[in-house]
Amino acid sequence: MITILGGGIAGAALARALAVRGRRDVVVFDPRPPAAGSTGRATGGFRTQFESKLNIALSLTSRPFFVERAERIRFQSVGYLYPAEDPATAQKLKQRAEVQVAAGLPIAHPDPATLIPFFDTSRVIATNFCHLDGCTGYLAHPFGKSRCKKDRVCLHWLQMDVHRG
Repeated sequence: MITILGGGIAGAALARALAVRGRRDVVVFDPRPPAAGSTGRATGGFRTQFESKLNIALSLTSRPFFVERAERIRFQSVGYLYPAEDPATAQKLKQRAEVQVAAGLPIAHPDPATLIPFFDTSRVIATNFCHLDGCTGYLAHPFGKSRCKKDRVCLHWLQMDVHRG
């Protein structure tokens, strides 16, 4: 028997993938209703800019799924920009970029005004950007932590991304 803990998108997708491959001994355990965790609060984003090599590898492995279905799911590879407005956050971005580049991500550090001219970037002292990141057209919460516009960059605030429960 294969036991999957968690019935969110990852657990449900894994259970389905195993069933498609012929497994009939898969059980998903989750004490909460479907999508009651982070899945239900997802904004439709897809990112590769994680802090661990494992999560980066998982994202890079799953990216072709989104690219192959881009038209159907309205996937746009517009990139995510992480800005820093203070030295501590700038240092965190630098540390993350080192791990991400070592894991194969094309991390850039653009002037944010070139990507988001409508945004006041006067206090931004550092950025991380990866063009592989993007979003689907199915944003559950269009005013959530990411703001994705057609043919524009998705803006993420790092301090919202590093909280640990």
